[in-house]
Amino acid sequence: MGDYGATPSVQSTYRAKPQMGIGYSAVPQAILTSTIRTLEGQASVVRGDRYRLRRHIMGGIGLPLDVSADSFTFTVRDGYSGAVLITKTSPVGIDMTLASSGIVDVLIDEADTVALKGNYVYDLQTVRTGKTLTLVAALFVVLLDVTAP
Repeated sequence: MGDYGATPSVQSTYRAKPQMGIGYSAVPQAILTSTIRTLEGQASVVRGDRYRLRRHIMGGIGLPLDVSADSFTFTVRDGYSGAVLITKTSPVGIDMTLASSGIVDVLIDEADTVALKGNYVYDLQTVRTGKTLTLVAALFVVLLDVTAP
């Protein structure tokens, strides 16, 4: 699936539902690129860069939840009923390597954001034992490079 960088050292926490806590972080491909900033799930990326959006999924008592049998879908849209701009589904586009430890990584490639700029909406959903659960739904901001490559 390519090299998407090291595990992040700084993470923010987002609690979506009382029974399931979810941590959120993202790591850009290269060492000297911008990082995703989060505020209650909002994601900010720089157009044309590669990212790993990491979700930590925990059970009701705060321990990592084994989600290796679950399926995941990540979607970015141009508004809530707008066109789908990015979609990733497990296991293609969503790395499930650490799913038994409650960690899933959405892999954002350069091509996913190269034609975008501005504010969009996104969500990450899982299907667990036949039931759909939205883990996060928030703003997805695509920023322009200040220094052209």
